[in-house]
Amino acid sequence: MRQMEEKLQVFEQEILKEANQKKTAIEQDTAREKQTRIAQKENEILTKAYQTIQKELGTIRREQNERLSKAASDSKRLVLNRRGEIIQNVFQQLVQRVEDYRETEAYTAFLLRCAKAGLEEVGSGDIVVLIDKRDLKQKTLLEKLGVSVEQDAMDILGGCRVLNRSRNVVSDRSLAKCIAEEKEHFLEEADFRIQPV
Repeated sequence: MRQMEEKLQVFEQEILKEANQKKTAIEQDTAREKQTRIAQKENEILTKAYQTIQKELGTIRREQNERLSKAASDSKRLVLNRRGEIIQNVFQQLVQRVEDYRETEAYTAFLLRCAKAGLEEVGSGDIVVLIDKRDLKQKTLLEKLGVSVEQDAMDILGGCRVLNRSRNVVSDRSLAKCIAEEKEHFLEEADFRIQPV
């Protein structure tokens, strides 16, 4: 019996040893499986987090670019508005100076020179000198050039336009034309260009 008990005890120890080995192997397999699943979940979570971060960065960049574009556009509009104010101011002052000039004796001589130069330019025929309504007081002086003088339908700000009706030719010696040409020249010379940002 003792021998049997010893055999049983040895058998029991062998079974317990084998069970412990299987238990340890199962625990190790479970731990490895758990680590693998945890690593997979971490990768999934990190991938989703990376994608979310990239998406938000894209949104932030887009919003920043939109703000920059709006700021550049607003700046250009302000510059254009200021440029327009400067140009308007300069030419309002010029028109006022022309109005003051028209009240001088020198303007009468200028008007006569404009009419003579216009007559030479348009040649002979049925000639009419067109003047501003404020210059009608000079009509008699201009008629001494041997042409008819009429009020111009346009506001020419001074000077005159000489029309040869026979040849359908006009010589524009008006101050309005001179100011328009000066305005073009001013814009070119002042180099009022808007550079891209």
